[in-house]
Amino acid sequence: MHLLSIVIPVYNVQKYITKCINSILGQIKENPNVELIIVDDGSPDNSIDIIKPLIESCSNVRLISQQNKGLSEARNVGLSYSKGEYVWFIDSDDYISNDIMEGILGELDGGIDMLQLNWQTVFENNKETIINHDYNFKKGIVSGLEAFLNNLVPIQVQFTIFRRDFLIENRLRFYPGIYHEDSEFKPRAIYLAKSIKFHEPIVYNYLQRLNGSITSSFKIKNGLDTMIVAKNLKNFYQNTIRENIAQRKMRQYIALFYNSLLYGYNQLSKEEKRILYTKMKENRYIFREMIKSGHLKYVLEGVLLSLNLNMGISAYSLIKHTK
Repeated sequence: MHLLSIVIPVYNVQKYITKCINSILGQIKENPNVELIIVDDGSPDNSIDIIKPLIESCSNVRLISQQNKGLSEARNVGLSYSKGEYVWFIDSDDYISNDIMEGILGELDGGIDMLQLNWQTVFENNKETIINHDYNFKKGIVSGLEAFLNNLVPIQVQFTIFRRDFLIENRLRFYPGIYHEDSEFKPRAIYLAKSIKFHEPIVYNYLQRLNGSITSSFKIKNGLDTMIVAKNLKNFYQNTIRENIAQRKMRQYIALFYNSLLYGYNQLSKEEKRILYTKMKENRYIFREMIKSGHLKYVLEGVLLSLNLNMGISAYSLIKHTK
């Protein structure tokens, strides 16, 4: 049995995949404690042709192919094939830092459910690197509840290593076919974790593509999937979370996430707005979650949206654009 399984879903990343794979192979080649599982999610470009020569002499690397099903299903498939005690989902356009693997393996002692990693954001134009984030990596070990209540762990899945049995025992899988899969998955994982350890060295390089901002890429599917995520998280806290303070925290998270829908609404076409507006009316329960969040901003938004959906959307847009 391996100590760590690294899972990399691959789809249309021929520009980035060599750097990603090589950053890992140089540190795990022939290492019996680590396996690399590459999931070809039906990639139509040359990504797999680039990968095959890189891994042909590596005994601890497996390439699995499937028809295109999306990032969530590719991760789920990688998890099902993994044999490691821990699993690390790495995005195929990112890369890991040099000489970091032994330090990570030394942290994986079997007694923690999650290892939270430190990272930096690297811009595609190579003009800027940002390490400036608000997470304290000197916390040591905390409970999932403490991490959840105090925003100690970011939502991005690739910055965290998970104990495989923890995921399996809690039936934690990625919801298929949606954008924002991390936002649906990670809050549940954080809350359910008994122990989360923090690893301070910067080990992960998160690539910010030039066209990657929400302001330039919001689509109607973003909005529709936001409501799926909100519904799933509402069901989760109603069925699983018992602490009132944690229920309120999840409502605040749902409200914060729903704000991304309100922010992107005016970027849609008239017909797309009509479709999304109808869905928002069908999912009015989200406004009640905002009102019950206990956070003044979200309470006011929820009240306005409940009273008059058009007025609530207009008020949100007006406030955003006058800041």
